[in-house]
Amino acid sequence: MTEHGIKYLNGAMAEANKRWGARPPIDGGGGGPHDPGMDDLVRRVDRMEGLLDEMKPLLARLDEWLGHLATRADLESARSDLLATVNAVDIRLASARSDLLAKINTVDVKLTDVPSKTYMWMIIGVLVATILAAGSALR
Repeated sequence: MTEHGIKYLNGAMAEANKRWGARPPIDGGGGGPHDPGMDDLVRRVDRMEGLLDEMKPLLARLDEWLGHLATRADLESARSDLLATVNAVDIRLASARSDLLAKINTVDVKLTDVPSKTYMWMIIGVLVATILAAGSALR
């Protein structure tokens, strides 16, 4: 058994001792066969069987709960589906970006063809001056 496993078992034993109380060793230290201490052993085995009977429903619920959890294959499948979706969205975003940039460039070209406000005021001023000159020439 690995060192980690031994530490885990020692920790589990310490937790069990805290929860159900420490148990005296089977050997009472008197030497010879253990027949005099067998009553204590039977009592301890009976208690252990009772605890195991209490744990059976808990273990059944735990087993049922674990059956609903995703397996490694389920997680891999979900991961690959998610990556495929992200890649598809990335491609669509890149396409939309290039379309948007193309439209912005055409708007910029159209805006350069439109005369500026200053140019328009100059045209209006020339027209007004021409109309005023023509009106004064006709009088």
